[in-house]
Amino acid sequence: MTRLLLLMTLLALAMPGSPANAGDNRGFIHGTVTLQSGEQHTGFLRWDAEEAFWDDLFNSRQTQLPWLDYVDMNELMAERRREYFATHGMLDRLMWTLHNKGDEVRLSRLFISKFGDLEAIEIDEDENITLVIRDGARVPVRGYANDVSSDIIVYPADGEPVELEWDDLANIAFSQAPEQAAPYAERLYGTVETTEGGFEGFIQWDQSECTSTDILDGDKQEIPMGDLRTLTKNRRGSSDIVLRNGESFTMTGTNDVEGGNRGVMVENPDFGRVTIPWNRFQSINFADGMGSGPGRDDFPPITPLFGTVTGTEGESWTGRLVYDLDEAWSHDIFNGVSRDLEFDIPFALINSIEKREEGACRLSLASGLELELGDSQDTGDEHAGVLVFSDGNDIPAYIPWSRVSFITFAH
Repeated sequence: MTRLLLLMTLLALAMPGSPANAGDNRGFIHGTVTLQSGEQHTGFLRWDAEEAFWDDLFNSRQTQLPWLDYVDMNELMAERRREYFATHGMLDRLMWTLHNKGDEVRLSRLFISKFGDLEAIEIDEDENITLVIRDGARVPVRGYANDVSSDIIVYPADGEPVELEWDDLANIAFSQAPEQAAPYAERLYGTVETTEGGFEGFIQWDQSECTSTDILDGDKQEIPMGDLRTLTKNRRGSSDIVLRNGESFTMTGTNDVEGGNRGVMVENPDFGRVTIPWNRFQSINFADGMGSGPGRDDFPPITPLFGTVTGTEGESWTGRLVYDLDEAWSHDIFNGVSRDLEFDIPFALINSIEKREEGACRLSLASGLELELGDSQDTGDEHAGVLVFSDGNDIPAYIPWSRVSFITFAH
């Protein structure tokens, strides 16, 4: 696996830089927020102190799973029971039986999408939340992440930023920022060295700080992220800092610079997003002039997933695919873990998925990268199987995960 990640490093380092300059605004989330009172605010948008860019991930939980209508619930329950019992002992089996003694299958699925694939967010008077996708689809969601509860900061073209409480919102309509609108900061970009190799791309430090004006906190210092040149974890678990002006020192005492760090996110067009935990992090070197990332208009059209599923007995099904009974579109996100590194990969980047042993999958990406991932629902843990709509049929074939061997996508 280390060798695969080293290959990722070499490819990422060879990746040409963004043609945009450091002051461009195209990657910043922008839109109009309408309050329940009817008051409107237009400008750059930021989810509290976190998401600020179109390729950041919006997270919540789906409240409706329409693809379940195509599955025999008794067959799905029997499949989940077989899969669980095959890998768990007597006590776990008993607890599973007690938890699932009802007639209804308890199936829950997250919603994960890049902000650039959202058209709008609607919140009604009863606080029901509906996401409007760029292709017009509507997805009701609720809870799971603070993306559906955070205050929204609006940076207008003129005037001071305005912080709006989520409970006061009625609608967020996304739009590309006007070319003349000056961004409120620059986006962070760098190369992260880890115990598993290096990753280059746009940075979100501690799953929060992602712009030059965000603050790196220590017990005695507060430093704008844009002032950093390098940050290296030392043997004591704290951080050695080198600033752009050459000054160097050690920072301690907070989650930003010690073991409480929630992880460093790296966004790269070759593999999507990887979150690197502190125990795998070694150092980061920041770079200038890489722009703000893809604009909303740079996101490709959303298309259904098509491909071929090969079964464990050599049989095959070809047509439109629904993976794990919820991922059916090119913008949907595949999740998996490799040696503590968490990957979020758009299905549009995946050429094939090979089922491996012990709840793992080997992914071949369009960039030529290969990853073996596990420890997630998408890689086998409570996977609900695959639907295939072949030859224009309205009724799909349902392939339980235990019968899947290989999936090839046709993009």
